[in-house]
Amino acid sequence: MLQNSPKTMQEVFFVRSFRSGIGRLMGSWSAVRADDMLAMALRQMREFYPFLDEIAEALYVGDNNQVGEDSRNVARQAALLAGLPETVVGLTFNSLCLSGVDALLAGVRAVQTGEMDALLVAAVENMSRSPWAEHRLTGERVDTLIGWRFNNPNFPYPTLSMVETSELMAKKYNISRVQQDDYAHLSRQRYEVAKNNSYFSDEILPFTLFNGSIMDKDEQHRAMDREVLANFAPLLNGGEYNTLCNSARAGDGVILMLICNKKTVENFKLNPIAKYNMSAVAAVNPSEMSYSGIAAFRKLQNKGKNLPTIDIIEQSESFAMQTLLHAQELGWNLDKINPCGGAITIGNPTSVGNLRLVGAILNHFQQQKQLKHGLVSASAGLGIGAAILLENLL
Repeated sequence: MLQNSPKTMQEVFFVRSFRSGIGRLMGSWSAVRADDMLAMALRQMREFYPFLDEIAEALYVGDNNQVGEDSRNVARQAALLAGLPETVVGLTFNSLCLSGVDALLAGVRAVQTGEMDALLVAAVENMSRSPWAEHRLTGERVDTLIGWRFNNPNFPYPTLSMVETSELMAKKYNISRVQQDDYAHLSRQRYEVAKNNSYFSDEILPFTLFNGSIMDKDEQHRAMDREVLANFAPLLNGGEYNTLCNSARAGDGVILMLICNKKTVENFKLNPIAKYNMSAVAAVNPSEMSYSGIAAFRKLQNKGKNLPTIDIIEQSESFAMQTLLHAQELGWNLDKINPCGGAITIGNPTSVGNLRLVGAILNHFQQQKQLKHGLVSASAGLGIGAAILLENLL
């Protein structure tokens, strides 16, 4: 699937984006349902734009779990919980880690085609509250936190865990444990510098929880000496590469953004941050899911022919291997990739993680107005990837 922006289609503008701090498992967000998390974000967006009820026609949400408290179309649930008009359409998307990105691309298409003038796009995940699921007929019981459930015995590919796919790719592409630990250390250092410089002040908004406490930070981040990373054992028995410190961990969080067409920008005197340029979605062998972002970018190159110079890249960082693989295969300069750290130190609530990359690009544009074009490169389980090109308007 490819998307471009022909002249006959509406331009799509990114007006506002913010997210919560990413919580660790059983951390600050564990006492809050996913639909309540999203409703909190919607109320904050209304504070920025009191006319939100007038312009928002829909809420598109990525949510990967959808087994427990978020099982009844969490987009619609949250919109009504937040007090948005009953006429606001709520749609929930699930394509594993690409869920939030798919919600965004669906929203882009709705604006491009003139179906909608403005809508909200979000992703939400509370992995701390993911339930156990029991098969009604067989009695099989599975943990819905992450990964395969009730596997189909006729599925034609190995049902590998994410870590297993990363181990295979590291071996196939000769990306060593030392390289991965080096990059994980770099990611943590970059985040620490950005945090100390208040770089995330517009990206991460404080949320007041029901107990009165304030959630305003990424709880999983820990600055670590390089020597410490080398002491962690592999996650898999017999594994060589992936550890708790060079892999992203599950967590909880929410991200919300407002997109619209030019007419809405002009009518409500909005100041958009960025404009959608183009995107591509691609698929690869499920066992090589980390390659899917590479396939999507190459598809983008083929469609765009002469792509503009890309000034900054936000790329999936499920594993250090994933980022190193993209740099190796595409010739990307690591200095341009995740310059403020990534999921290895921030955490990776499945549907939120990749939409967070879009929000990070918007934040870079706000903080560094000389940047012209930013790229999001996302990979997801079962081998689906996406690449999105954005243009800075500030």
